[in-house]
Amino acid sequence: DGGQMDIAMLQRTQWKLQDTLEENQRFYQTMQKAVEESALALEHAHRLNDTAFDASPYIYVLFDDRCRPIDCNPASCAHFGFESKDALLAGLMDAIHGSLPVQQPDGTLTPSLESRLQYVLENGSMDMEVEMLARGATACMQTAFRRVEKNGKTGVAFYQVDLRPLQEAKNALMRQDRLLSMVNTVASSLLASSAEDFRTNIYKALQAFGRSVDVQRVSLWRNVEEDGHIVGRQMYEWASNDDRLREAETFGYLPYHILPNWAPVLKAGRSGSALARELAPEEQRFLAPHNILSILMIPLMYNGRFWGVIGFGDDLRERAFSEL
Repeated sequence: DGGQMDIAMLQRTQWKLQDTLEENQRFYQTMQKAVEESALALEHAHRLNDTAFDASPYIYVLFDDRCRPIDCNPASCAHFGFESKDALLAGLMDAIHGSLPVQQPDGTLTPSLESRLQYVLENGSMDMEVEMLARGATACMQTAFRRVEKNGKTGVAFYQVDLRPLQEAKNALMRQDRLLSMVNTVASSLLASSAEDFRTNIYKALQAFGRSVDVQRVSLWRNVEEDGHIVGRQMYEWASNDDRLREAETFGYLPYHILPNWAPVLKAGRSGSALARELAPEEQRFLAPHNILSILMIPLMYNGRFWGVIGFGDDLRERAFSEL
């Protein structure tokens, strides 16, 4: 009986071991599947990162721990004037050395790229604006260095953004703001002038506006109520072809309520500009009889309220009035 009990115990132990082995096998298979899924997810993430890396409009270069460039994106090749990644990696250091001026605008000496890379390897990061020569022109570049770990190795990621487009956009907004301020200052003076001087002053003002902005038409509109709606009624227009002030209603009325893209902007005290062909159909019909290709509308605010509009029309060319 004792022997039989030992055999039974051995059989139970064998069954338990078999169950354990099967459970371990199932666990291994589950873990193997999880690892494979994680590897696929990681590969997918790498592909997404590579796509974002290649598609980025910003300059990106990766340096190794010996301050040598080892990777870059297409935007870097375009910015530094190289036809391929291999050409950039071979010639980047010389290109950057040649593009760095001896001094920065504040008079400080420009540190070498190698000294900055070494600093980041030791300290982790560095951010600055630096002036560089880009294809013969001086450019202000927002520059960032970051220490990174890739494939078990330490390196430095170098990012740059050309600030010139941002500065140009800022300057365009400032020019429009100055024009808006000038128009409203002159308009306030006109509205405060005596009746006998008003016509002469309005002619001089519209003529000056037209010539300074280089357009063929400048018109003055005053807001009135018509059939329950606030509309702009044309009071005067200056035209470059005969250089005289017209009091006839060339356009008649400016119906704000049927100009969906303009009314909210003008009523809020902001200027608006557009190419005629890009306007809504009802807005194009308003301009079509006068062959206007580009238009700029500046609201006139008098004593804090929306008094009217000064309109600038270019009959000769399509233009972006942000160039003012």
